Amino acid sequence: MLDSPISGSPVTVVAGNASVMVGGDCGGVRARQAGHARHRPKVTHIGANGMACQMKIAVNLLLMVEVIAFGEAIALAEKGGVAREVAVDAVLKSVAASPVLGYRGPFISKARCRMCRSPT
Repeated sequence: MLDSPISGSPVTVVAGNASVMVGGDCGGVRARQAGHARHRPKVTHIGANGMACQMKIAVNLLLMVEVIAFGEAIALAEKGGVAREVAVDAVLKSVAASPVLGYRGPFISKARCRMCRSPT
Protein backbone atom coordinates (compact mmCIF):
# COMPACT_ATOMS: atom_id res chain seq x y z
CA MET A 1 0.00 0.00 0.00
CA LEU A 2 1.19 3.50 -0.87
CA ASP A 3 -0.15 6.91 0.05
CA SER A 4 0.32 9.30 -2.85
CA PRO A 5 -1.43 12.67 -2.53
CA ILE A 6 -1.19 15.07 -5.46
CA SER A 7 -0.17 18.70 -5.14
CA GLY A 8 -1.61 20.82 -7.91
CA SER A 9 -4.80 22.30 -9.26
CA PRO A 10 -6.76 20.69 -12.09
CA VAL A 11 -4.97 23.12 -14.42
CA THR A 12 -1.52 21.97 -13.26
CA VAL A 13 -2.51 18.30 -13.49
CA VAL A 14 -3.69 18.68 -17.09
CA ALA A 15 -0.52 20.63 -17.95
CA GLY A 16 1.61 17.85 -16.46
CA ASN A 17 2.99 20.07 -13.70
CA ALA A 18 1.46 18.40 -10.66
CA SER A 19 3.62 16.75 -8.05
CA VAL A 20 2.93 13.44 -6.37
CA MET A 21 4.29 12.74 -2.92
CA VAL A 22 4.54 9.04 -2.16
CA GLY A 23 4.76 7.26 1.16
CA GLY A 24 5.50 3.56 1.38
CA ASP A 25 7.91 0.90 0.17
CA CYS A 26 10.48 2.19 -2.37
CA GLY A 27 9.89 -0.78 -4.70
CA GLY A 28 6.20 0.06 -4.81
CA VAL A 29 7.07 3.69 -5.52
CA ARG A 30 9.03 2.75 -8.64
CA ALA A 31 6.16 0.57 -9.85
CA ARG A 32 3.65 3.40 -9.31
CA GLN A 33 5.79 5.97 -11.13
CA ALA A 34 4.98 4.17 -14.35
CA GLY A 35 1.25 4.53 -13.58
CA HIS A 36 1.61 8.27 -12.98
CA ALA A 37 3.70 8.77 -16.15
CA ARG A 38 0.77 9.71 -18.39
CA HIS A 39 0.25 12.89 -16.35
CA ARG A 40 4.04 13.53 -16.21
CA PRO A 41 4.01 14.58 -12.54
CA LYS A 42 7.05 15.13 -10.42
CA VAL A 43 7.16 12.14 -8.07
CA THR A 44 8.95 12.38 -4.71
CA HIS A 45 9.32 9.50 -2.30
CA ILE A 46 8.76 11.05 1.13
CA GLY A 47 9.27 8.02 3.39
CA ALA A 48 7.16 5.38 5.11
CA ASN A 49 3.39 5.00 4.75
CA GLY A 50 1.57 8.09 5.98
CA MET A 51 4.50 10.46 5.55
CA ALA A 52 3.33 11.65 2.13
CA CYS A 53 -0.02 12.65 3.64
CA GLN A 54 1.84 14.51 6.39
CA MET A 55 3.89 16.30 3.73
CA LYS A 56 0.73 17.17 1.75
CA ILE A 57 -0.67 18.88 4.86
CA ALA A 58 2.59 20.84 5.23
CA VAL A 59 2.48 21.91 1.57
CA ASN A 60 -1.17 22.97 1.89
CA LEU A 61 -0.27 25.09 4.94
CA LEU A 62 2.46 26.83 2.96
CA LEU A 63 0.10 27.45 0.03
CA MET A 64 -2.60 28.94 2.25
CA VAL A 65 -0.12 31.21 4.03
CA GLU A 66 1.09 32.39 0.62
CA VAL A 67 -2.45 33.07 -0.66
CA ILE A 68 -3.42 34.88 2.56
CA ALA A 69 -0.24 37.02 2.41
CA PHE A 70 -1.03 37.79 -1.25
CA GLY A 71 -4.48 39.06 -0.29
CA GLU A 72 -3.04 41.15 2.53
CA ALA A 73 -0.40 42.64 0.22
CA ILE A 74 -3.05 43.60 -2.32
CA ALA A 75 -5.18 45.15 0.45
CA LEU A 76 -2.17 47.14 1.67
CA ALA A 77 -1.50 48.42 -1.85
CA GLU A 78 -5.18 49.33 -2.30
CA LYS A 79 -5.24 51.25 0.98
CA GLY A 80 -2.29 53.25 -0.37
CA GLY A 81 -4.23 54.14 -3.51
CA VAL A 82 -3.06 51.48 -5.96
CA ALA A 83 -5.85 49.96 -8.06
CA ARG A 84 -6.43 46.30 -7.23
CA GLU A 85 -5.92 45.09 -10.79
CA VAL A 86 -2.64 47.02 -11.02
CA ALA A 87 -1.44 45.62 -7.67
CA VAL A 88 -2.27 42.03 -8.69
CA ASP A 89 -0.51 42.51 -12.04
CA ALA A 90 2.57 43.97 -10.33
CA VAL A 91 2.83 41.08 -7.87
CA LEU A 92 2.37 38.48 -10.60
CA LYS A 93 5.25 40.08 -12.54
CA SER A 94 7.52 40.30 -9.48
CA VAL A 95 9.94 37.86 -7.86
CA ALA A 96 7.14 37.05 -5.38
CA ALA A 97 5.07 35.42 -8.13
CA SER A 98 4.39 31.70 -7.95
CA PRO A 99 2.12 29.19 -9.68
CA VAL A 100 -0.48 29.36 -6.89
CA LEU A 101 -0.58 33.16 -7.02
CA GLY A 102 -0.94 33.03 -10.80
CA TYR A 103 -3.86 30.67 -10.36
CA ARG A 104 -5.52 32.70 -7.57
CA GLY A 105 -4.66 36.21 -8.81
CA PRO A 106 -7.66 36.55 -11.13
CA PHE A 107 -10.01 35.62 -8.28
CA ILE A 108 -8.55 38.36 -6.09
CA SER A 109 -8.78 40.89 -8.95
CA LYS A 110 -12.50 40.22 -9.31
CA ALA A 111 -13.44 39.76 -5.63
CA ARG A 112 -16.55 41.63 -4.51
CA CYS A 113 -18.17 42.06 -1.12
CA ARG A 114 -21.12 39.66 -0.87
CA MET A 115 -23.17 42.20 1.09
CA CYS A 116 -22.78 45.34 -1.04
CA ARG A 117 -21.15 43.98 -4.24
CA SER A 118 -18.41 46.61 -4.08
CA PRO A 119 -14.76 45.54 -4.43
CA THR A 120 -13.52 44.00 -1.18
